[in-house]
Amino acid sequence: MGQEGNDCCELNWGQTALVLIVAMTLLALVDTVQETSGRPLAERVSMRTMSAGISCTVSLVILSTRKRVILDALHQARQAALQLEADPTAEGKVEMAAEARWGRLVLWRVSATYAAGVVMGVVLTMLYDDSTVVNKGILQLGQSVAWWQPWGPQALLRVKWVLVELCAVCCCQTALFTVLFFEQAMHRVCAVLLREVGRRLQDRQSAALVYTVSVHIGVLRACRLMNAVFGLLLPFYLVISVGLSLLSTVALVQSGRGADTYAVSCFPYLFIFFVPMCLAGQRVQDASQGLLSAAYRGPWLEEDVRARRSRLMLMTSCSRPATFSTPGVGCLNRPTCRKGLRSWFQFVQVLMNLKTH
Repeated sequence: MGQEGNDCCELNWGQTALVLIVAMTLLALVDTVQETSGRPLAERVSMRTMSAGISCTVSLVILSTRKRVILDALHQARQAALQLEADPTAEGKVEMAAEARWGRLVLWRVSATYAAGVVMGVVLTMLYDDSTVVNKGILQLGQSVAWWQPWGPQALLRVKWVLVELCAVCCCQTALFTVLFFEQAMHRVCAVLLREVGRRLQDRQSAALVYTVSVHIGVLRACRLMNAVFGLLLPFYLVISVGLSLLSTVALVQSGRGADTYAVSCFPYLFIFFVPMCLAGQRVQDASQGLLSAAYRGPWLEEDVRARRSRLMLMTSCSRPATFSTPGVGCLNRPTCRKGLRSWFQFVQVLMNLKTH
């Protein structure tokens, strides 16, 4: 009963958050379509909100519909970590402790503080943006409804801001960064576990080798489950890091010092989401590729036939290293990161040249 109650509560909260985010996205769509001011698309708050709403909706879909896959990936990584923790190497103990400190500092302090700053920047811009079509319609409605007159027409606009925009932005950031935290923690942990497996392959032999191979299989399974968590949804999740970052960059370049807090807080999204995901994928790929040479440098002469056969099978499986790859995006690694950053800087340079001339 307790587990069923928790699942029901999570479902209700997830549905409420999804309704709020979809409502915010639809209102932004109406503003974008109906606006006649002639402002460039990148300078419109509604256009940026639409791109953010897509990624936020995808984040909630990942957390709700793929919960079982997420829990299975966590279980596989936890089991592998427990097996290696029972008899760790000296380097492994130091690396695991450093990874735990990194997670507490970067994920739970730095990133959480930045997410709170984004919420403040976005909702402040929305609060003082009275020029949109939807907000003008709400002001006219507040002036025409007789029983609302004691509170004034602005009060109805503030109610919409609190019930829809403030709550939706908070839900949006929570969903986005929860998915990011999970991805970063899992891939970095898998990289640490793979490196520990490599150290054991060099130093251990016989029965210990068979045990290490079973741990390696568990880590690979966790990596495959991570790819399954995102799947075809990863391109839509990255819309906020690429699309919103580009739109905010355009708004900053064109508006200069007059840019709103929305654009100021969201333009680094490319470096908050896309770049760390590529680097985490590269860590997993490097750690998996390192297993091949680690297995080759193992104590072949001291091992029996069964251990040598297991070592050869592991070397064969390492010919295709574990990667963070999904359909539509490919492999997220350092070359992909370089291509993305090069395109982003070229785009910014073009904008600066256009503004100068």
